Amino acid sequence: MENVSGEVKKQIRNIRFWWMISLLGVYCGMLGLTAWLNPRSSYDILQPALGILFAASAITILLNICVWHKLIWMGRLFVYAVLSADVVAGVALWMKDEALSGFPVMACAAWLFLHGLVLIYLGYRIKLKGDNGWYFAIASGSLFLLLAAIVLTRLMMGGIANTMQYVAVSLIFAGVIIGAFSVQARQMTHVENDTSY
Repeated sequence: MENVSGEVKKQIRNIRFWWMISLLGVYCGMLGLTAWLNPRSSYDILQPALGILFAASAITILLNICVWHKLIWMGRLFVYAVLSADVVAGVALWMKDEALSGFPVMACAAWLFLHGLVLIYLGYRIKLKGDNGWYFAIASGSLFLLLAAIVLTRLMMGGIANTMQYVAVSLIFAGVIIGAFSVQARQMTHVENDTSY
């Protein structure tokens, strides 16, 4: 059991590109702020901007999570499923010349949902290692899922025009949470580097 715990600890703390997580959070927050300040005009740029967000998320997952070579097969399957969804969604968002009605909003909800699951999964892995920060990741992932549900519900009940502010707030919250998680990832990586000597 001690060997398993040590291996999980090594995997979780092997987040070498924590700064990419920070950049992802900054971009997400800026996108949300843009949508908040200009809800009408920002809808036209939301689709390609979300395409960039999906692509950036895929790269971040690839470099930070896929380096965990000894994940159990279910964990590996989950990580690569999210990675594939990010790539497919990013390409789909970029290939469509004109925004379909509500499509960018649904894509935003899908991104929140997928990466809420990723945060919950990371929280579970951190909990296995015995670190106290696991509850932050799980709570953040649960908040992502809640925001995704709110955006979709608002879209169905109030239409696109009344949903953009919810999209904006959700992206701002997501950006702050991702930024906070990157700080935690940086601290864990530094602890691993310090104990490796």
